Amino acid sequence: MLAPVSSWRLRLRAVGWTRREDGASTLPAMLFLPFFLMIFFSSVEMSVMMLKQVLLERGVSLTARILQLGIADFPTEAQLKSSICKNIAFISDCTTNLRVQLFEVDKTTWATTSSTSTPNCIDKSLATQPTPTLDRGAENQLVLMRVCLLSKLMMPTSGLGAAIGDPATGRIALVANTAFVNEPRSKGGE
Repeated sequence: MLAPVSSWRLRLRAVGWTRREDGASTLPAMLFLPFFLMIFFSSVEMSVMMLKQVLLERGVSLTARILQLGIADFPTEAQLKSSICKNIAFISDCTTNLRVQLFEVDKTTWATTSSTSTPNCIDKSLATQPTPTLDRGAENQLVLMRVCLLSKLMMPTSGLGAAIGDPATGRIALVANTAFVNEPRSKGGE
């Protein structure tokens, strides 16, 4: 049979247990760890998104240069998408999530032939997409090229992805604009 422990001994053990400092840093670390992870993953998400934006801008710039010089006949929307996406190696499903628009701009009034001032992105809820505006413009005509790419977020439900992404699709619209003046065309062009 065990000897009964006196009450003063129990009190000393309880006081000693409350004064121990083993694991004192564990509680604050566990409380702040989710916030640190959210900031870390949001910064990775932002970095990847910025990389995609830069690649999209480069692809649009290279394609606009071909249009500006009038090197080839006026391409279709599919050919424009292919040309832009060929220069973007990092983005998957580029051609299915890309929308290209070309508008003539009047240099005296700065009015465009566009009916909207916002980018016209792909609408996944529609069975058939509306036909985009593709105005090549005449020689020495100012043309605005607007491209919208719906890019998939890495983490659409948490951190930065939840704040800026579309909750229904888990995507964000990356928009690139460029303007150029058509060069005089050779007889072989359109």
